[in-house]
Amino acid sequence: MGLMAQSAMTDGGEDALVNSELMNEVQLQQVDNFAETAAGQDGKLPLRSLNTQHSFLSYIQKSPLLTKARIFQDKGSEPDYRSTHEPRHHVLLLREQQVSLELLKPDHSSQARKSSPMVAMINMVATVCGGGVLSLPLAFSKAGILPTTLLMIYGALTTDLSLYLLVACARRTGGRSYGDVAMAAFGSAAQVVTTVTLTTMLCGALIAYQVLVKDVWTPVLLTTVPGLSVSLGKLSDREASNLLLAGILLLAMPLLLKRDLHALRHTCYVGFGSCILLLVAVFFRAAQKIRHQSVHAAINWYSTDPADWLFCFPIVVLCFFCSYNILEVHAQLMHPTRLQIKRVIDHSMMICLVLFYTVGLCGYLYAGTATADNILLNFPFQDSAVLAGRIGFCFTLLFGLPLVLLPCREAALSIPAHWRAWRQDVAETRKFRLLARERNNYGAHLIVNGVDFDATEPHLVSKTRHGASLRYGTACIEQTLSADETDGTATNSANSSWTQLVNSDEQGMRTVDSCPNDCFLQSWKEQFSNVVPTVVILLVTYFVAISVPGVAAVWSICGSSMAIWIAFIVPTACYLKIREHKGLTLLASAAWLLLITSAIAMVLCTRQAVQNATSGSF
Repeated sequence: MGLMAQSAMTDGGEDALVNSELMNEVQLQQVDNFAETAAGQDGKLPLRSLNTQHSFLSYIQKSPLLTKARIFQDKGSEPDYRSTHEPRHHVLLLREQQVSLELLKPDHSSQARKSSPMVAMINMVATVCGGGVLSLPLAFSKAGILPTTLLMIYGALTTDLSLYLLVACARRTGGRSYGDVAMAAFGSAAQVVTTVTLTTMLCGALIAYQVLVKDVWTPVLLTTVPGLSVSLGKLSDREASNLLLAGILLLAMPLLLKRDLHALRHTCYVGFGSCILLLVAVFFRAAQKIRHQSVHAAINWYSTDPADWLFCFPIVVLCFFCSYNILEVHAQLMHPTRLQIKRVIDHSMMICLVLFYTVGLCGYLYAGTATADNILLNFPFQDSAVLAGRIGFCFTLLFGLPLVLLPCREAALSIPAHWRAWRQDVAETRKFRLLARERNNYGAHLIVNGVDFDATEPHLVSKTRHGASLRYGTACIEQTLSADETDGTATNSANSSWTQLVNSDEQGMRTVDSCPNDCFLQSWKEQFSNVVPTVVILLVTYFVAISVPGVAAVWSICGSSMAIWIAFIVPTACYLKIREHKGLTLLASAAWLLLITSAIAMVLCTRQAVQNATSGSF
């Protein structure tokens, strides 16, 4: 069937999931008519008693309204290319039952969904377990134990909420990226702003990662690799570390060129295990120091200077930052029910909170007031217990680089397409305004999405007057269907499979076995478009990383403005816009509270970060 209802629940459970790719405008309207008619018979649609995943499909198939609504296509029916084939920002709402339509991209049973809940959770934890954890002891040292504890709990809870809100927005709109969700809520201009901000934020994270890779890997390599220190003996320490960083990035290039998170799942296991190893080492040394020395008198329980709190807030917020990968994790999760993705998010945040709090507190108790912005710098390299954790975290950072570079590259590549879409929307808006003027003056007809609304009965205009295009995925790739009137063939420039449509009742559709001659050229172009942006991003971030004074400066600047904007303000604002028809629910109230507090925190923390940067306080 062309339309497949995956599962259904009301607000007390799961929502209706519908694949809208094969639905045109008329069919979407028929869904509304079907729902209104069903609710009008007895005022209720019996969805609350449905417990199994495909009950909604069975219910609709057995309903006598199916013949009247005619929202299902037969397998042999000819596809209607008047549809834009774009995930519709369309909500099926029964006012009394509050039943909502969800659009999953890819659909619920797609073969592209390969990740189990455990794999998805490990991907999330590995994304969060980045370089930010090494700066958490500095937050304890600056703000004190009690304020930092509260900030970490606040950061985990608010990140959990914002991730769920972002996924909810994506499920309502069919979006697969931040830009898709922002466009559905506020239009193409918001899509451009959000994508540019996300790209800048991830470039800042890459800079911080490279600073940490340089600081952590350099002493390990100089000590463990025979003859390396002799070869680099004529270079200064700074020059040697910069050269080693370039070599590490070159060796990591195969990982950095990966195109999806599922391909990086094995590296996520290694990175997560290495982070656990570091936790054990830091905890062991902190426990030894507390047992043999009196450190209670020197403990900073809380700071009375608000500037210390504002300095630590972005560091704590950024350590939980993983919003840029949550939609990709959701897109690859098998059986992506709301309960399933909620469990993945909750468990990931709980694991990260326990792990981060232990490393941050134990690192501060060990180093005290001398805590550096990278806690590993406080341990002597000859410390054999910490050496294992140090080497393990080297691999955590190395395998964490692709988890940041992948969404950064995708966001950067999508900016031109988003910019063109915005400019096209501006041009179309001007045309509609001109049309409205002409309509008032000369009686011209208003045509929107191929529907003549000024006709006696609104009808679809001819296919030649209305084109078809597809936007899919994080790169927002535009595809145009071209039809040959003589043989009835249609091709899609962005598809890897080739299909020939024939105007014949017997044959209908057949697959072309032979690939066109330019298939190899197209594959080469795809590889080129993947390698070049990766190299450009790495070069830009590399030269910045070898110039900044330390990682704390990068975390503070990125976390004070862009991270708060991307992690909290965008998801809450989009959710409130997309779900405004539901009124002030409990979840909407929490979203409003998070939006207001995040906006205030962003202004205050950005001001403090600018002051620290100008005064050289980092």
